[in-house]
Amino acid sequence: MQRGSFGDIALNTNASPLRTEIFNSFFPNSNLMKSIKLFILLTAVLLLCSCGGGKGKKSYDKVGLDGLTERTENLRDNLRTYVSKGVMVGQMYGTIEGIGWKNDSARSDIYEITNDRPAVTGYRLDGIESGAEVNTDSLRFSDIRKNVIDYFHRNGLILMSWAMPEETDDDKQIDLWTQELAKYFDSLQDQYGIKAPVVLFINPLRDNAWYGNLSKDDYEDLFEKVTDALKDKDVTNVIYGYSEEWNGKQLRGYYPDGISIINLTYLQSAANANVSEYTATLDRLLPQLTSAASDNNAVVGLTTGIEGLPDSTFFSSRLLPCLHKNHLSYVMFGPNHGDFNAGHYYVPYPGISNDRIHDFTNFYNDPQTVFLSDLNGLYLKH
Repeated sequence: MQRGSFGDIALNTNASPLRTEIFNSFFPNSNLMKSIKLFILLTAVLLLCSCGGGKGKKSYDKVGLDGLTERTENLRDNLRTYVSKGVMVGQMYGTIEGIGWKNDSARSDIYEITNDRPAVTGYRLDGIESGAEVNTDSLRFSDIRKNVIDYFHRNGLILMSWAMPEETDDDKQIDLWTQELAKYFDSLQDQYGIKAPVVLFINPLRDNAWYGNLSKDDYEDLFEKVTDALKDKDVTNVIYGYSEEWNGKQLRGYYPDGISIINLTYLQSAANANVSEYTATLDRLLPQLTSAASDNNAVVGLTTGIEGLPDSTFFSSRLLPCLHKNHLSYVMFGPNHGDFNAGHYYVPYPGISNDRIHDFTNFYNDPQTVFLSDLNGLYLKH
């Protein structure tokens, strides 16, 4: 039997004379014979195509009229309604590394303290545009992918950020960068082809970034160029947010069109910790942000914390009153990383002083804070 060019389907092109005679007795018309042979050939091709050649996976992810998967649409809508239920609490890289451990999806420093998981987790994608295997924080993109899919199945909120590595007016270069981004977002899917919905912050504003010198109009134009490029590449599992790092002076408030979240990043390092200044700054900025969010049909998120926790009552007496006074979507703490002696932590971990663990436990038990066990149906239609 001769093997044809249709994968595993073999076509017998050397039929015996007896078979040919029998075939001709039923179909004496040679043109009819050719038609039937062509029909058999086309049927084989169609069968092969319907099987996807063994490469594709059947997807149960429906895409709505606005170009987003239904779960992504639901996430966008639910973020607005969930604000009234409390503030989701999480941590940057909180489900992929902590003090003394790394790349263990079953662990979390927050879980070790509360027996509950963070409702929010965040990741940087800087470096993905160049085909790098690790991001700028030395975490492997393949590990981030696994972590994202796992947390999507756990119903957690997934935040991501990406910054363009350099200034360019070359649309072809931007197209190449966003092509790598689009491929990565497409890869965030499970065995059923269902993609994890994520929030993407493009070019988070900070003074030391090259785009920190852009005017409001130029920044918004660049933001739109990137989002349009991703939409053109059929990215269906991403909604967009605007993020700004507090520079100690004033909010810029660039707020591009089409954003679902306005995020403020306010992290104090251990060397520059000032608890009184921290609370005074939040009391001043959060009302401004909630007002801006209302004007932009968005919600407010806060990425924050004081490294090393110099105040043993930081969570319950410093941060929690700010959350009670302002309707935020989430608060995401800075990352824990390194060994037990490094001191790079923003939330308590096993082995830290009991007073800080007790303080975070009080924060956890407050009705206003929402952790993963309280977060239901984030990706479902209500």
